[in-house]
Amino acid sequence: MQADETAYGQLTDVLGQLNAIIQRLPAAEDSVAAYQQRVDRYLALGDLAEALSWMHESLQMAYMELESAAAIVDQDRPVDIAYGTGRSWAGPQPPCYLLGLADRAADGTARATTSYRARLSDTRLTESMDPACPKIMDGRPCSGTRVNRADGTRAAACWPHLTAEQKSEINAERKKAIAANACAECGVAAGEKCIQDGRTTTVHQRRLRALHQPGS
Repeated sequence: MQADETAYGQLTDVLGQLNAIIQRLPAAEDSVAAYQQRVDRYLALGDLAEALSWMHESLQMAYMELESAAAIVDQDRPVDIAYGTGRSWAGPQPPCYLLGLADRAADGTARATTSYRARLSDTRLTESMDPACPKIMDGRPCSGTRVNRADGTRAAACWPHLTAEQKSEINAERKKAIAANACAECGVAAGEKCIQDGRTTTVHQRRLRALHQPGS
């Protein structure tokens, strides 16, 4: 029998065990409540009753988040490529984060959207890169130096690991940014390459993103 590779399929055992615990909690809550009604009780169990109620509610919320997050993955619904802070995400996300990313894509606040599966595949690609890559910095893998794109996203990998087609596309994007706009960061005019410490450098991110701003 072929393994279920859907997100929901991966979570089947987790959801089953979680639901079993949730279903048993009301009986424990009832038992504590009944004890609290006893006139001859030796102990007051108010703290335990409160803890059980909190656990029941939080586990139910976790269960619903897991189900909803799995549905987003399996239905290939679009998600934002960045958190609300603007920082791009990478790697498997907690269910509550994934729900937030999907909400941002749905209400139009996202800078760009992509399939969660596709984005996760890209970030896993960078994590599997050669650890001897020349782009490695301060002992960190090159997945931390993915190439910036004009729409605010980051490419699937660092420059040495991009395909020839990806490099060509990004180069064209940068040339267009240089030709279309002056640089608000280093002050050079449209058509001139960006400079840093008196030397030409790669196009500054603010100039690159200007391609996707109104009037560009």
